[in-house]
Amino acid sequence: MAAKTKWSSLKRQLSGNDTNKSLSDDATPDLCIRLLRFPSVGNFSGLKTKLKKSSSEWMGEFLCLDGMSVLLSALERVGSRAARSSHFCDAVLQLECVCCIKAVMNSRTGLEYMIENRAMTRRLGAG
Repeated sequence: MAAKTKWSSLKRQLSGNDTNKSLSDDATPDLCIRLLRFPSVGNFSGLKTKLKKSSSEWMGEFLCLDGMSVLLSALERVGSRAARSSHFCDAVLQLECVCCIKAVMNSRTGLEYMIENRAMTRRLGAG
């Protein structure tokens, strides 16, 4: 019975407040960036889906609003927290954040942004 309780608790922690449902097709880049300031698996998962399906215009606006910088900052915060504590939840958060960065880099707009922005490329490499 204790194992079932632990899994239920872990599931609640990982799902956050289930904000990925709020990332509908009409979610603006600004809204997505604001949600990233509160790292949760739900926020990262919802953003990852949005990034994969977004148009080049949407992606361009996301990047112009410092979306990649916010993603890298979130990864740094979650990573430093994970280094201090070895919680599984923090590892999952890191993974979801990395998946969002990958989704940006897999888009033509995101890749061009990174090529043109040397400081951001260095920051990604230093991470």
